[in-house]
Amino acid sequence: MKPSPLLRLLALTVLLPLCACSAGTPSSSASVSSASASSETPVSSASDVLDAETGYLNIDKVVAFLGMSITDDVSACFREDAAGYIVNDGPYLVDADTLVRLTDAKVTGTGSVKWTGFRELDRSAGHPDPFSGVIPVSKLSDPVFCAMNLPSEIITYMSYRVNGANMYPADSQYKKLVTIGAIYKEKNTVLPDDAEITVCLGKIQLLLC
Repeated sequence: MKPSPLLRLLALTVLLPLCACSAGTPSSSASVSSASASSETPVSSASDVLDAETGYLNIDKVVAFLGMSITDDVSACFREDAAGYIVNDGPYLVDADTLVRLTDAKVTGTGSVKWTGFRELDRSAGHPDPFSGVIPVSKLSDPVFCAMNLPSEIITYMSYRVNGANMYPADSQYKKLVTIGAIYKEKNTVLPDDAEITVCLGKIQLLLC
């Protein structure tokens, strides 16, 4: 019987610490079968998913080792204790916490990641070429690009707006551009009737790209 992705993930969880301390010299004791791994990214042992030069976790090989694909939620593959990650395929679907963490992590490669809950704006509502939620590795450190593809920090009464969206394209008919700000009711917090609150308005910037 083919091992389930969960069992294979547990195998990696146990075996990776054995080789993480010396990524350049994989431990022979970490050998494990990988019959279900992709032929394009063969993995003969748990240590094979670590890059020999950097010690980074190769996500493509981990996903293949677990018998998963880019249509699965692969959040668990991005182990928090990894020195970094190599991503050359994708877009890999990850949960909100994992995606936010990757914006501060060491990630290299030509691949991409995407939040599992991303909602693309209806094209009929505005922009003909809306953001798709796909974040290339090269853009993970770009706060402007990520602002349009990361999950919203809170859920407001407009619960369908869970991420940013570019609504209307620039057009020669428009003569002026203005920035706007709004205060929305946040649904997850209940304040007492006599609560004192402070409203802080920061500097709003209009970005054109």
